[in-house]
Amino acid sequence: MDYFFILDFSYHQELKAYLPSLYINHSEEFRYIEKKATPEVLQHFGLELKQTSKESSRIFEIVTLLQPEKLLERFNKKVKKGFFLEDKSLAAFYFQYLDDRIYELLILAKAQHIQLTLNLYQEKDFTSKKISYSEKTFDVSLYFNKKEDGLSYKLYLQYENETIVPCEVEIHLLTNTTSWFVLNAELVLLKNINTNKLKPFLHKTTVEVPQRILASYFNTFIKDIVQKVAIQTDGFEVKHQNTLTSCTIKTAIDIFKDQPYLYLEFGYRDKVFSSEEKKQKQVSIDFENNEILVTLTTRNTTEEAKKIAQLEEFNLISSNKERWLSKTATTSLYHYLENHKIALENLQFKVADFYIGQKKINIATTTIHTEIAEQKDWFDVRMIVTIGTFTIPFAQFVPYIKNKRKIFELPDATVFIIPNEWFSKYNSLVNHLSIQENATLLPKTKIALLENVDYIVQKQKHLPLASTIKATLRPYQEKGVNWLIELYQNGYGACLADDMGLGKTIQVLSYLATIQENNLLEADKNEEIITDLFTTTEPNKTKLKALIVAPKSLLFNWYQESKKFTPFFHCITYFGTSRKTILNRLKNYDLVFTTYGTLNKDVKELCKINFNFIIVDESQNIKNKDSITYKNLESITAQQKIVLSGTPIENSLSDVWSQMQLINKDILGNYSYFKKNYLDPIEKKQDENTLIELKKILSPFILRRTKEEVLSELPEKSEQIIYCEMSTDQAKEYEKEKSKARNSLLSIDKNKPDHIQILKSLLRLRQWSNHPKLIDENSTIVSGKFEAITTKIKNLVTNQKKVLIFSSFVKHIAIYENWCLENKIKFQTLTGKTQKEAREQLVYTFQNKEEPYVFFISLKAGETGLNLTQASYVLFLDPWWNPYKENQALSRAHRMGQKEKVTVLRYITKDTIEEKIITLQEKKKIVGNSIFDIDVEITNEIFNNIEILIQ
Repeated sequence: MDYFFILDFSYHQELKAYLPSLYINHSEEFRYIEKKATPEVLQHFGLELKQTSKESSRIFEIVTLLQPEKLLERFNKKVKKGFFLEDKSLAAFYFQYLDDRIYELLILAKAQHIQLTLNLYQEKDFTSKKISYSEKTFDVSLYFNKKEDGLSYKLYLQYENETIVPCEVEIHLLTNTTSWFVLNAELVLLKNINTNKLKPFLHKTTVEVPQRILASYFNTFIKDIVQKVAIQTDGFEVKHQNTLTSCTIKTAIDIFKDQPYLYLEFGYRDKVFSSEEKKQKQVSIDFENNEILVTLTTRNTTEEAKKIAQLEEFNLISSNKERWLSKTATTSLYHYLENHKIALENLQFKVADFYIGQKKINIATTTIHTEIAEQKDWFDVRMIVTIGTFTIPFAQFVPYIKNKRKIFELPDATVFIIPNEWFSKYNSLVNHLSIQENATLLPKTKIALLENVDYIVQKQKHLPLASTIKATLRPYQEKGVNWLIELYQNGYGACLADDMGLGKTIQVLSYLATIQENNLLEADKNEEIITDLFTTTEPNKTKLKALIVAPKSLLFNWYQESKKFTPFFHCITYFGTSRKTILNRLKNYDLVFTTYGTLNKDVKELCKINFNFIIVDESQNIKNKDSITYKNLESITAQQKIVLSGTPIENSLSDVWSQMQLINKDILGNYSYFKKNYLDPIEKKQDENTLIELKKILSPFILRRTKEEVLSELPEKSEQIIYCEMSTDQAKEYEKEKSKARNSLLSIDKNKPDHIQILKSLLRLRQWSNHPKLIDENSTIVSGKFEAITTKIKNLVTNQKKVLIFSSFVKHIAIYENWCLENKIKFQTLTGKTQKEAREQLVYTFQNKEEPYVFFISLKAGETGLNLTQASYVLFLDPWWNPYKENQALSRAHRMGQKEKVTVLRYITKDTIEEKIITLQEKKKIVGNSIFDIDVEITNEIFNNIEILIQ
């Protein structure tokens, strides 16, 4: 439907202003007003406000705000009695409020080509009330005539060669404090002054000012206007001056950038202009013996430019010729000017003393002397700042650096400007210092923050790796062992976060063997000497008493690796129904292997054993700080705790807190402190500086290497996303499901979202994306993705290529199993229900037998403990929210021992939620240098991105 807007300004007697109204017509050809543009009328015209442009919406908003009833409601409530316009200060605020909005409204209306009218009131025919837009901008000139009894003056409007006397034309002032007015039915602008200055001349040609108020009138009205417009005088003279008499260099602080700069003050006898100001004229008015003395000072831009050119011959830079900075970042601006003061004065510059407000700046030489004394749990950070003759403990500067305050007052009432580099250099450090009188203490776990105070950690004695270990370590593994030893010697826990497949187990075993071989443990007097046919323990070696906690599926791996590489360790698995019979003897073993489940059941008994080491494998299992497992592990004491994980972050950075709290208590403060100071700034505000600080704190205690970094012999890995089309019927059903999901999800209270309902709706969309049989096993609707994947599987089997096929749905795997059976293709399947013994047999068969070529694995079951290097293809049937779950699964094939190039294919159904999942995976990657240089799961983003997922 066609429509046409009319914006009218009609004078409101009570409110003393022109107020807008908006009307709408079907066509520009209509001469008569049809309707006022209310929301109901707009809807009749087929318009929804929320669907209009941002500019149109703002026009409606302003017109609504400036309706008489809205203005009365807004301003009358601000006075206790009477009418608000009777209050001068409130009236001034009211007119400014009006003018600001009308000014914006006119700009928007002009850009939208909306028809203007004036004083339409109740008239229906608007054609005689039209106002046209004009590009005209009018200058103003004044003529003053001084007489014995006072002063008279006239005002003229000028446009090009045309001169207009205001009272002889039709003028309407739409605003007071801005420049819009209507002249002979044209909307025009006034140059340099506001329309309020025209008011005295709308009904008369001359304004008379009596002698008795002449001085006051000059100093209020005329003094301001004479600087902005052309003037002619009769009866008194305006004296002009523009001779530059001085140029002074002054300094100031840019409060937004916290940066000192200099500017120039140009002197013209008694008048001063700053290089930062745009004003070109100043007027002074004096009265002597009833005579008017007016002096107009105009800037000499030529002479000022010469002084600027001289200044810029010094090592100074400026982008706008208004303020200057030193080119040399290492030298403060104040010191630079002091060093060049004589040369500047020879060029007739005056160099003013350096002040901030009324305080003089002290520019004496500054030095910092640092000594650090190492205590049991603390570093005593002794830093002394010398500023000229003053010696001040650094502790006094800590609150200034914390609160970004640059101005430090010295005992002689001068001020010291804290250098910018102090804020960047010491910011992380001061956030963790504890101030006790003038002593500054830093927890030993924050050792990395001392790097900026030139503190070098005293190296412990280097220990040779155990000679008894039955393996040859790679260089990066030796580095890992040495790193663990150094942390142990300094009393710290560790997080070994190497990629899956890089041998975290052999590094830990080698580390423990080195500890034992070098006799770094104190012997337990109650320790028994135990020997058996399979262990070659030396009687004089102190037992390690290391408790190794791992998922049930990895318990056998640990035990076998220990027997293979460290047969001299006396080790035992503490697991199963008969475990209590060996409980009292656990303190006599080097290694005790147990599961998370067993730990939770027997935590009270295990707490009674003084373990030297607690080693937690797949430590992402304790990411939940409120979990029983985390709390139980925290309750068991040990000399050192170590966590191992290829994916230490699964859900969010909160996973970091629990693991770091376990290995180095309070390294990140309590959880509330961590959330306020790290988690929220990083995850909600993407604060990169906070992320860098967190990584710096944790870096000494985390070691992570990727396969690509350290395994140059690892075959190439190629990854590709295959986009599949839905079948026609599948697409129809998906759209129906999406509509249902959208209607359901958008009706949810966002303050109390039903997470179960949300996940259920999203799950159904994921299922429809993959195969209709996931919704209805009797469905006959064809899946486009199924056809693409089965074609690929058939091709791979024909070419005798072994392939791992992952899905997050066991039911999805079952559909492909049935297809394999129908096509006589041999396969294996591993899910979370597969027993430990069967799991080991499946791995052995796939690795050592020619067939089967196809191995189906549920994503959860394939995260850990599988070495499937015979596979050269990895297929993902459906995407998971967390890309690192997929990478864990992928690492089953792409790891040490793999000889062939690994091809990874991810199958995504086009125009479905699966595409959105891929987008969110990419979006959720941590910016810059993340804590572990890995990605973070996007699950927390699901509830914040519902609209995206169901688009």
